[in-house]
Amino acid sequence: MTCYRMYLRTRRQILERRDFEAENDGLAASAAAMVFAACSDRCDGWDLWDGTRHVANRQTAELGRVSAMIEKTRAETEATIQETAALILESIVAGNGQLALSPQLRAILEHLRSNRELSLGKGGTASAR
Repeated sequence: MTCYRMYLRTRRQILERRDFEAENDGLAASAAAMVFAACSDRCDGWDLWDGTRHVANRQTAELGRVSAMIEKTRAETEATIQETAALILESIVAGNGQLALSPQLRAILEHLRSNRELSLGKGGTASAR
């Protein structure tokens, strides 16, 4: 497992930083894109890092630079991606920062939690801090 660092930001500031583990860049970028989608009512972009190596951001994802990596990974591991995203979103809510107040984030988190309950028995392999 690799430890990744995700920043959720506006044009002016970083709103949240979340560290999480994922098996590879594709899983990490997929989870980051899902987390951003949940927070997009409060933030403008995201960046994903592995140490000093920049992995992806909103612009690279939109330009398709990571889309092939994400799609290949997504088809094989959707449940793991959703679990990773849910853990990151739960840590944002627990942190009580600006993004924790996002109705969109809370709705998507609730959806991911209900998916998790439906698929009990499929173990997640991620953790967020």
